[in-house]
Amino acid sequence: MLQLEITKTDINELIGNAIDLIKHEGEKKQVEILLDIDATIPRYAYVDGLRLKQILVNLLSNAVKFTEKGEIELKVIFQKIDSKLGKFLFSVRDTGIGIADSQKDKLFKAFSQADSSTTRKFGGTGLGLIISEKLARKMGTTIRFESYEGKGTTFMFDIVSQVEIEPSVNKYTHIKVKRSMIIDDNHTNCFILEKMLEQWGIQTLICHDASSALSILEKEKDTIDLIICDYQMPSINGIETIQMIRDKLHFPAKRYPVILLYSSVDAFTLYNRENVSVDMYLVKPVKADELFHLIKDIESGKIASKSESSIVQENQPQATLSENKKIILIAEDNEFNMLLAKALVADILPEAVIIEAINGKNAVERYVEYSPDIILMDVQMPIMGGIEATIEIRKLDMKLGKHTPIIALTANSITEEREKCLNVGMDEFLSKPIATHKLAEFLNYFLS
Repeated sequence: MLQLEITKTDINELIGNAIDLIKHEGEKKQVEILLDIDATIPRYAYVDGLRLKQILVNLLSNAVKFTEKGEIELKVIFQKIDSKLGKFLFSVRDTGIGIADSQKDKLFKAFSQADSSTTRKFGGTGLGLIISEKLARKMGTTIRFESYEGKGTTFMFDIVSQVEIEPSVNKYTHIKVKRSMIIDDNHTNCFILEKMLEQWGIQTLICHDASSALSILEKEKDTIDLIICDYQMPSINGIETIQMIRDKLHFPAKRYPVILLYSSVDAFTLYNRENVSVDMYLVKPVKADELFHLIKDIESGKIASKSESSIVQENQPQATLSENKKIILIAEDNEFNMLLAKALVADILPEAVIIEAINGKNAVERYVEYSPDIILMDVQMPIMGGIEATIEIRKLDMKLGKHTPIIALTANSITEEREKCLNVGMDEFLSKPIATHKLAEFLNYFLS
């Protein structure tokens, strides 16, 4: 019988980790991933953090699967009950295919969100929603939903828990920026950013394209302290927009600092852009703490020593490499574990190109096709396991006169398993769940 493990949990960190696990998959489809967290949310709550994250990841993954264009938003609202108790309201909204009225009663039954044609195109919902509903009930709540066919779906649930509410001291204080401009074609993201900035006392002007930004800045340039611009916009992208503003309005970088928002899938492209007149980069979806600290860094002059084209992800362990554009092959048959591994690699090396393989045979094929710089190899996989795949890759390495680093990924941490991996030519061994700092250490060592 399932038992909840209630522990003191950093709610903001949990939410951030959940969104990080799915954002890369969504962004590959050019679906905007949005995060809207209530400013009053307490930092700590006493919940089963692992299972709460599992519910969120399942709902978000489902949204990614059934959304071909538009946006997916994770929203969290907090309602204080008393000094020690509060209610968290979670919602995952997408602009996907929606659910037909005839299918709504079948929603929490395996492989039955949509009709057979939809299942063939997108794949069934699998056990994700069923497991999430069971976990939610165990937590004393239920998952509710609203859906309109062809327009999208919103899943919602709430949990009541003991919380640690900090004294009413504003941690976002002493900020000098008074007025900013947001340039983003996504209206929801503009609204979220506007709320963040307003809670810090920063007024905002909102533009949805380069033309309107230029027009407004011509009149308001003396009142603007900061520009926040999205990279992915139709017609004219963010870098072109900022360059146009700098050139046409003669905006000096020091007087008008710019933060460029980008998706993880754009990191590879942006990493090599030079002289783009951008001060700092921030990966989406934007998290309040990261944006605040970035603005404080700009104000304090800390960015002066940073390269204009350096892409920065705050609070992430970065591997320091002598060369960039690394190709990393991840061989993993479990979808959730693949999501986790990709998210960790993307956080550690945002410029890396990630290649996926779903079994050992597929890993050997991908090795031949892409010649990766390093391989993360699950040991237990169907068709061909990680051990057998490593043996085949080492034969190919020998013919090519090279040695490709291979790191074993396994749920077993026993000495015999480790020795077996090393004996067939693997270079290192990581037990699941993967420790981020250990993965960063190995990537730095083998890729430097």
